[in-house]
Amino acid sequence: MNTLLRSLSSIALLSALPFSSAFAADPIGRLYTMSNAAGGNEILVYSRFADGSLSHLDHVATYGFGTGTGLGNQSALTLSGDGSLLFAVNAGNHSISSFRVTATGLEFVKTIPSGGVRPVSLTEDRGRLFVLNAGDATHASNISGFWAENTGNLQTIHNSRRPLSNATAGTGAAQISFSDDGKQLIVQGNRI
Repeated sequence: MNTLLRSLSSIALLSALPFSSAFAADPIGRLYTMSNAAGGNEILVYSRFADGSLSHLDHVATYGFGTGTGLGNQSALTLSGDGSLLFAVNAGNHSISSFRVTATGLEFVKTIPSGGVRPVSLTEDRGRLFVLNAGDATHASNISGFWAENTGNLQTIHNSRRPLSNATAGTGAAQISFSDDGKQLIVQGNRI
């Protein structure tokens, strides 16, 4: 019996070693994800370590609401090209939030209307932020553009709100991105 207990104790200690050594090392970066909670959307912040492990670091309110379900998209969060700003969609109340990324964490800047219904995807290039609003059963999909100031404040780009070419309600708009040269916007649907 004593031999069995010693063996089990050794296994438990050995199993814990890889996890404890990962947390003793310095993180090499941060990972951001989003709760999309209907009662209050949050950015979930994790420390990322060289071995790929993660450690929960913080959660920061967006001061917007999610839908409580998956968005079926890519890029509900996006960093600015220089990594100094983070942007998030709040699909439950049709808004987007901006944050400054600092050495000590995220600093909330502002939440503003997305220019449409049910924002699901964001893309940023050289201070231009565009949001894809998926719409719903009665509101068509569209895109809207904003100037992202270095402070994180967002200003609407005049005449940037545009319906999608297949802008009937509920068309399945899923992702927006800039082309590599930043001259075109590409919108992808979730239907094949």
